[in-house]
Amino acid sequence: MKRVFAICVPDDCYLKMANIVALVEKNDHSENGLTIFTADNNDEGQEWLFITNGKAKKVNEVTT
Repeated sequence: MKRVFAICVPDDCYLKMANIVALVEKNDHSENGLTIFTADNNDEGQEWLFITNGKAKKVNEVTT
């Protein structure tokens, strides 16, 4: 797993909401997944995994 992007805000601020559209595709182009994702300030400090099938998952919920 690798980090592709991060959202950072100044220390005296917080992220109120984010709307993200992510298209994740395998290197061989055999499979891709589109996720429309909304996060609010309750998700602050969380890491999310965007996968090719299914919805985005919090990293701590991912099982291998």
